[in-house]
Amino acid sequence: MSINETPNVVAVVEGMVVKKWRTLASPEKLAEQLRRYFPSASIETAYESGFSGFVLHRILEKEGIHNLVVNPGSIEVAIHNRVKTDKRDALHLATLLEAGRLKGIRRWFKSGLQNKKELTA
Repeated sequence: MSINETPNVVAVVEGMVVKKWRTLASPEKLAEQLRRYFPSASIETAYESGFSGFVLHRILEKEGIHNLVVNPGSIEVAIHNRVKTDKRDALHLATLLEAGRLKGIRRWFKSGLQNKKELTA
């Protein structure tokens, strides 16, 4: 999925795109849509890290949806593919996620950590 004002979401199953949609930039709404569209599925999601931080990640994980936050610089890009759009990015992330070719950003701190002092304690 791409994260912006109206994120693009792409669902890929066994190499086929089964659903594409745009949604409001609301983590709760996205989790609700994923559960409604795929009620009995084991859902995995991924998005590029950015301004939104880990709020979406925490909400998806809390809802039982496995999520990866990915460093944009670590995503495979073909040399000849220089056109970058949110729709293409969402499809590319979904395809790489299904193929097991994405690595999530490691967070070396406890969930809910509030300040830097806790990092050194």
